[in-house]
Amino acid sequence: MLKHSGALCWIGCLLTLGYQGLMWLIHGTWPSLTLMDALRNLNGSDLASIMSHLSFGLAIKITYVALTTELALALWWLGVGFFVLFAVLNVIRGR
Repeated sequence: MLKHSGALCWIGCLLTLGYQGLMWLIHGTWPSLTLMDALRNLNGSDLASIMSHLSFGLAIKITYVALTTELALALWWLGVGFFVLFAVLNVIRGR
């Protein structure tokens, strides 16, 4: 399951980069796709209403990361995290 989740994250990363590359070829500008763009509407509720239930300091930190992190980069690192977790669990299980 973790291996497949990592692969899906990397496929999402490649699709995001493919979209950005296509837009660069067509329009001549590299579109910025941040985590905030992807998380703007999460499970039917907007990010602002979700943030209202967190502490102020945590909400500011999450907002900063969401505004400044590119979606492709976040997906790539999330995929790396899934693969590392998969490897660690296999070592612990003795496989």
